[in-house]
Amino acid sequence: MSFEALEKLNGAPFRVPGFSSFLRGDLEWSKAMQFHPGGCFTNGELEPTAKLPKPDTDKLSRNDKFLSNDPLMRQARPVVSKLQVFFQVGR
Repeated sequence: MSFEALEKLNGAPFRVPGFSSFLRGDLEWSKAMQFHPGGCFTNGELEPTAKLPKPDTDKLSRNDKFLSNDPLMRQARPVVSKLQVFFQVGR
């Protein structure tokens, strides 16, 4: 699923806190995908699919937070590698 499709689901760009040394980044939803009826919420991980020059990979591997519409983040062409749904019990 592309960033554009994820942004459409979310209703706005979302934050991606860089890719760690394992080249994975968490999704940080901000709108529609953050909370769902009944108190459940979603979370996930992204992995870049594009081969970028080392300076760009290093920049994306820091703990900086990027918006999903950031040009460098888009160049990395991340895909969702894990999607989790959490349910709150007793609501």
